[in-house]
Amino acid sequence: GLPRPEAMAAFARAALRRYKGKIAAVECFNEKTTGQWPNVASRRVAAYAQCQKAVYRAVKAEDPDVVVTMPGIWQNPLYYLEDMYKAGLKDYFDVGNFHYYVVAGNGDPRHIDYFRGDLGFQLKYFIHVMNKYGDTSKPIWCTEIGWDDNLPAGVGEDRMAEYLVAAYDMMRRSGRVERVFWYVLDGGWMGLTQRGRKLQAFHAMRDYVRKHPVWQVGPRQPLAKAPPPGSAALAIPNAGFEDGLVRWKTPAEYAN
Repeated sequence: GLPRPEAMAAFARAALRRYKGKIAAVECFNEKTTGQWPNVASRRVAAYAQCQKAVYRAVKAEDPDVVVTMPGIWQNPLYYLEDMYKAGLKDYFDVGNFHYYVVAGNGDPRHIDYFRGDLGFQLKYFIHVMNKYGDTSKPIWCTEIGWDDNLPAGVGEDRMAEYLVAAYDMMRRSGRVERVFWYVLDGGWMGLTQRGRKLQAFHAMRDYVRKHPVWQVGPRQPLAKAPPPGSAALAIPNAGFEDGLVRWKTPAEYAN
């Protein structure tokens, strides 16, 4: 469950006072809206909205220059973004915020995944919904992104570096993504440095930052057009995944 809004506000104020001048941005919960099926209890915008509002007010009262983000949304449920606008949160976050860990297509951010969504889809969705509610100039941050270079679980060191550059290019050219944060820079299973050395992805990021030290938020390059409506039933790649966990109810069972 969620803590009381006033408790969250008190925590935010205490943190900003203790680390005055050292905090640039605050996120009210991390991926709290994700709730992968069947664990969807966190998908309650009405309850979360009060915490976001309380934290935003507290942060701005302590230091108006500190950025307040929305919770990092990743993979699904992307619809939560529009739900937050419907709940009146437009004026209670300074930047849009998502995480990218979609693994379809061997993790290639350029892969188009009609079933799970992909990086291009997430960018188009965020921009579309934010524009729909009048947030046409509010920037977007990707506060978590990364790949594992360890085979066979990961994509391998070469692809890790390739995907980093491809993802950064897509976000830079979207015209709305202002900042991108690699999940782990030093050590760890997604780190840019592992086993006591700098990986290829480390050098790729360094070179990219040197080439593009500043991203200008604004119209740059249109994203690829959305695919046309389907003309046939979509084959679900993981049909039957719920077997042994929970069984879909029939209409008759719901009626009773």
